[in-house]
Amino acid sequence: MMRRIFLLVICLSVTCLFGCKEKGGQENTSSTPVATDSAKVDSVAAPKVATADSATLMNLAKEILQFAEKKDFGKIADYIHPTAGIRFSPYAYVDTAEHKHFTADAFRVQATTDAKKKVLWGTYDPIGDDIKVTVEAYFKEFGYDKNYLGEGQFGFNETMGGGTVINNTEEIYPGLPRVETYWAPKDEEKAPYEWGTIRLVFKEHEGKFYLVAWIHDAWNT
Repeated sequence: MMRRIFLLVICLSVTCLFGCKEKGGQENTSSTPVATDSAKVDSVAAPKVATADSATLMNLAKEILQFAEKKDFGKIADYIHPTAGIRFSPYAYVDTAEHKHFTADAFRVQATTDAKKKVLWGTYDPIGDDIKVTVEAYFKEFGYDKNYLGEGQFGFNETMGGGTVINNTEEIYPGLPRVETYWAPKDEEKAPYEWGTIRLVFKEHEGKFYLVAWIHDAWNT
């Protein structure tokens, strides 16, 4: 009898010993990935990408608009995207086939050396006549046609103003940050017809943001 009890105690002890070891040392068979040292190193070593900070881009937009207000158009070329260039759209609907596109260098030449030469920017809506004017004339009518800096409201990734023309900015420039400025007359009766909006769209390049689109919006028949 004592021998049986002794053998039973030994068996229970061995079973407990191996069971506890298996429970504490078993491999992780879960499908959840486990972070490794190499993963941590890769994360730390990843290059930093500029973020679309609203305050930074707001200030950048106002800096650019100052050159438009002063008619120092050549300076705007310094803010144009080095590889993507910039497109100027006289209306809310961005027409990639018709609206004028410049590289930074081409716009600088057009705004300085060739300042008196006319260029085709698109067509007047709805009559269809060519918008063939100098850089200064274009900005007077479409690029900086209101006192945006002095009296305009500013928004980040926010649509400000809108008329009968379809606004396809987000479709043409998906995911890109933009700064908009909206101006309206103090006369409430004129406000529905004389408002104006400028949309400046930015794209990152080597840690900095540059202009890729200058879009004008206003009431249109």
